[in-house]
Amino acid sequence: MNARAPAAQPAKAAIDMALYDVVGKTLGQPIYNLLGGQVHKRILLSRSLSIGDPQEVADYAEQLVTNGYKTLTTKIGRDQTADTETVATVRQTVGSQITIRVDVNMAQDNTKQAAAKIRELARFDVELVEQPLPPEALRELSEIRH
Repeated sequence: MNARAPAAQPAKAAIDMALYDVVGKTLGQPIYNLLGGQVHKRILLSRSLSIGDPQEVADYAEQLVTNGYKTLTTKIGRDQTADTETVATVRQTVGSQITIRVDVNMAQDNTKQAAAKIRELARFDVELVEQPLPPEALRELSEIRH
């Protein structure tokens, strides 16, 4: 798959999941058994918030919380100032009891920039930062892990 479609990560993930599903059904086993066994009885479902106007994103976040979501993933990576404003507005709108995650969409150019963005977002009690750098920057990602 990497040779035919090196940048098609969502498509490759879908094929990977479908293959696990086929093997699990063939063996009559849930997929978690194929991956080493059940670790958690329940996991939190995270709902993604699209990139957009900070207040509109926050208003949508508020709707999701009203509907029972406890974990939200805010997509950012378009504009440094708007990114921070979006996360701040979402946090202010949903309060401290909701878990906020951030998906940077590989928007940072280097480890220094990524680390600075993570430090900046930490003040909004962000649980995790997803994809600050492209996937091929694995060594660099390990440098900013904390």
